[in-house]
Amino acid sequence: MMKAEQFMEFDASPIGSKSVRREVEGTLEGLFMKRCEGVWQAIKDQSRLCLQSRTFVIGDLDRLIPHGSLDYLAATPSTMTFVFLVRTDRDRKRLFEPQIAQSLNDEKFFLLDLGCAPNVQPERHAAFTIYFRTLVERLQPDRVTLAKYSYQDDTLWLEFGDGLERALKWSDLSFARKAKFKPIYASAGDHGQSVSLKDTGGQELDVDAGALRSLVDSGHRNAMESRDHVERESVGSRLKVIREELGLSQEQLSKRSSIAQESLSRIETGRRDPRTDTLRKIAAGLGMTLHDLLAAMHP
Repeated sequence: MMKAEQFMEFDASPIGSKSVRREVEGTLEGLFMKRCEGVWQAIKDQSRLCLQSRTFVIGDLDRLIPHGSLDYLAATPSTMTFVFLVRTDRDRKRLFEPQIAQSLNDEKFFLLDLGCAPNVQPERHAAFTIYFRTLVERLQPDRVTLAKYSYQDDTLWLEFGDGLERALKWSDLSFARKAKFKPIYASAGDHGQSVSLKDTGGQELDVDAGALRSLVDSGHRNAMESRDHVERESVGSRLKVIREELGLSQEQLSKRSSIAQESLSRIETGRRDPRTDTLRKIAAGLGMTLHDLLAAMHP
């Protein structure tokens, strides 16, 4: 999982219990989120918020919604996310107010019922960790929180975890043309990792959310390409170490594997991503099985 510190901050000051607040703050800092106190006070003061990062405000439900309306919270920037804690009897009573109950279906608002959390501190901390890790993963920029398709406009509408909204012309996508798939419906897949589409015949197609993000966000695309390059370099350097540990030169491995020495050089320097059949030939040239080679590359 990408470290949340790259784009996520939090303010847990609206939690009334000091011990619970410390637990939540410790959990979020353990997930590499940055504490950003003062956000909640700025919201109450109706000050202008200029948030560059996805920001969480976590607090008791009754404190966050003192007057029964979520309108002022809904009006905050799209990068703002609220987690309502149901911690007291008053919180629980407020939970069943019609306007609150209906608004909790919004992607901006989330609920954590501490009545369902273990009372033992270590177990409760584990429950917090699972809850917030799942939420953080859901709101990653390469996760889709909302997907809709307009058949009339041939447009795929997407909203990503960090609030970015984009529209894509389906027929302009190269993979769509190759698949010869014309959707009539789209929705976000499990945990937002994909977009699920259906056509008139009931056939389904899943599209990777990260690939869609790369299409609409050059910064994300460049970051992924950079990460891929680092991973290729890591694979290549490990192959080089294995070859040298066996006392083989690139030229010798080239002859043994029937792979051009130039290709081996490109793989070892991270300029080429080896395919499975190429790795199988390299493994044979090293006197190893493909399984053993892969295990040695990822010790």
